[in-house]
Amino acid sequence: KSFNIPALTGAYGIIEDEQSRNDYLSALKGRDGLSSPAVLALSAHIAAYQQGASWLDALRDYLASNLHFVARELNSAFPELNWQVPQSTYLAW
Repeated sequence: KSFNIPALTGAYGIIEDEQSRNDYLSALKGRDGLSSPAVLALSAHIAAYQQGASWLDALRDYLASNLHFVARELNSAFPELNWQVPQSTYLAW
């Protein structure tokens, strides 16, 4: 999600428990090609993690700036609201 590339069908999961991980991999490999990610997805993930840090930092700054803008505007229009920037998401529901 961080690099906005989920549509490339490249996903991964971290499963600590060895038995659960083996069960998951066994089930995945028994499906129709679901255990083989697209080459483009692999390339995109590698590039994102190796070369995307500055882009991700800029994105985080941009999103934080947007949330602070929302807070200023909402609280200016509705002071009793006292809307606070969320700590764990970039969404301003």
